[in-house]
Amino acid sequence: MRRLFVWILLWIWVLPLGAQNLLSGGEISASPGATGIPLEINLTNTAPVAGVQFDLVLIPEAVADSLRQVERGLPLNTLTFSRLGDTLRVILFSFPPDSILPGSGPILRIFLTLASAAPPGTFTLPLLHAALSDPQGNNLPVNTVPAQLIIQGMALHENPSEDAAPRRIRIFDPSGRLRACLDLPDPPSLLQGTLPAYLPNGIYWVEMHTGGRREVRKVWIIHP
Repeated sequence: MRRLFVWILLWIWVLPLGAQNLLSGGEISASPGATGIPLEINLTNTAPVAGVQFDLVLIPEAVADSLRQVERGLPLNTLTFSRLGDTLRVILFSFPPDSILPGSGPILRIFLTLASAAPPGTFTLPLLHAALSDPQGNNLPVNTVPAQLIIQGMALHENPSEDAAPRRIRIFDPSGRLRACLDLPDPPSLLQGTLPAYLPNGIYWVEMHTGGRREVRKVWIIHP
């Protein structure tokens, strides 16, 4: 009987500690130049929530065009946001008795646009300074999980018959300055042998247009 009593006490105290509120970003994949890319912000809450605030840190090549609440986030009837450099600050709140009931799911979509010169790769978009409040204005503890942005290059020849567009290559240095513009070999192949020898050693962004398609690659030029 004593052992059973101890286990009951442990269950009572440990269960609340295991429960947590979580604000997390989704994972999105897009190509350079894409618009209207929906990034979901998800909330898992164990108590009613009447206020949400966070900063989303974007990469320089991504811009937040608009924000839209989804069904679970609609009880928070006031949405404001501001931009400071690459950081987007978002605030949602409502007045009692409106609140988001305990549960889990998306509350907001942030629509992004990528620059045409956005580099391929996987990027972490942190959620910083997150805060939750209950209908009485009390702060609630919250953990965060960052969003993931995957920028993909486009295949040069998904359809070999689409050869109407000029096959061109443009080379930019890391500051965005155009350093070279030339024709791709015929047929288009790997970049080996096509980069101009006068460019100094370093990292460059290579933009290729061929067959109506576009691809951006990061390359290292090292002369022997």
